[in-house]
Amino acid sequence: MTRADVVRQAATIAGAVGQVVLPSLILPRLRGQLSVPDVAQPAPYAFAVWLPVYATTLAYAGYQARPVNQELEVLREVGVPLAASMLSTAVWAPLVREKRYGAAQLALIGTAVFAEQARGRLAASAVAGLDDTIRSRLAVPFGLQAGWGTAAAAVNLAAIAVDRGPARIRRAPTATGVATVLAVGAAAGARIRAFPPDRSAAYAATVLWALAGVVVGQARTRPPVALAAALAALPVAIAARPRRWPPRPPNIPWRASVAAQRRPRSSTLGPTRTVTAGPT
Repeated sequence: MTRADVVRQAATIAGAVGQVVLPSLILPRLRGQLSVPDVAQPAPYAFAVWLPVYATTLAYAGYQARPVNQELEVLREVGVPLAASMLSTAVWAPLVREKRYGAAQLALIGTAVFAEQARGRLAASAVAGLDDTIRSRLAVPFGLQAGWGTAAAAVNLAAIAVDRGPARIRRAPTATGVATVLAVGAAAGARIRAFPPDRSAAYAATVLWALAGVVVGQARTRPPVALAAALAALPVAIAARPRRWPPRPPNIPWRASVAAQRRPRSSTLGPTRTVTAGPT
């Protein structure tokens, strides 16, 4: 085990514990002080997703710290960005307490970007032949962290833009909310299509949960945002459905690819020669 392994394991444990403890201690004391525009806020029940996020990331932190797993190559590959994602979530709450909202938004973006980087590396490792049992264990915390991080970062960015952004955005909170949820759906659908469908089940389910929460939360206050969230769920659900993997090579018509597969191969071992008996 190298020094880098020790640092990665310690950072993962600190991030997994920190993203549970710090928000839990700080945010309840700030509820009366936080007032941001409700642009695309999901219904309160949607935030229950933090419970499985916390549980699975803590389980992952313990899993990667076990001596038998300390030198797993896949953990070396995906562990650093996931640790960075959890540490970003941990520092978000103290930044909000200090009213450093710009830095807090950057921390949320870090949560989403680093978690999605880790999830993408895990999916790519699975394609390369990673054991399916290990991949299945890791895919859940990675998908939950990346999915909810993406939705949270987008919704908070929209709220900040309406609260502190240019006048044109401040005057159009509904349009900003519509654009935000549609962008989340499009981006998530594209990321799901980039990998085998079974590698993104937890990620897709978490994004759909977030969009469903926006539908419920905005149904009365901003119906266009609720409708946009319902529409944004379509590309995510379509991308997550079972499909052929790997996909057909690009720029090859479907009929041509099928015909190429059905075309019989030549049975000759070399060039053919015509033998004549003599001049005609």
